[in-house]
This record gives sequence, structure tokens and C-alpha cells, in this order.
Amino acid sequence: MQNMSISEFISKLRDTFIQRNFDDVEETLIAREAMFKTKIKEKKKQIELFEKKFQMKRSDKVSVEIELKRVKEERYKNELVKNGGVVKEKLGSRRCIDEAVKKRKIVDLEDEKVA
Repeated sequence: MQNMSISEFISKLRDTFIQRNFDDVEETLIAREAMFKTKIKEKKKQIELFEKKFQMKRSDKVSVEIELKRVKEERYKNELVKNGGVVKEKLGSRRCIDEAVKKRKIVDLEDEKVA
């Protein structure tokens, strides 16, 4: 019975009860079925739209992360040039920056003595 359509199900029951009542019930159930099918289609379209938006957001996030990485690398390279080429794993290491500044000052002082 689970796989029967609404019309088939109603036809089977119709024999035992008043015909007019079953016609009304069948009409109501068919209208509900059509309404639910329409709602399901709308929900599927909404899901597709949300998936597209999600993919766009994910793509935007990846682009921003790539740009951020590029900017960090550029800042790191600029800091290395500015601080005499001292290479450490992280730019944020205060000790590394302090050492680079000291070395840069020593090089500048030596250049002044030569000139």
C-alpha cells in the first residue's frame, strides 16, 4: 500500500464507504501532494542557490588567504632587506628583529668610518 498513488489508494477504499466523501478527500489529497511537490522543488532551488553562494564565499576566502600570504611574504622580504638580511623563521620574532637592527647599525657605522 505504501507504493500506491493517492488515486489508487482512494479507489481501493472507495468501495467500502460513501462515494462523494472519497471524491472530496481524493481531491484534497491530490492538491496537497501537488503543493508539497512544488515546495520540494522550491527548496531544491534554494539549496542550489545556497550551495553556489557557499562556493563563492569559499572561493573569496581562499583568494583573500592567498593575498594575505603574499602580503606577509612581501613584508617579510622587505623587513629582511631593511634589517640587513637576517633570516629567521618568523618575522614576529622580536629577538630576530633586534639582532638585525643592531647588525644594520654596525654596518652603517663601519660605512661612515670608511667614508
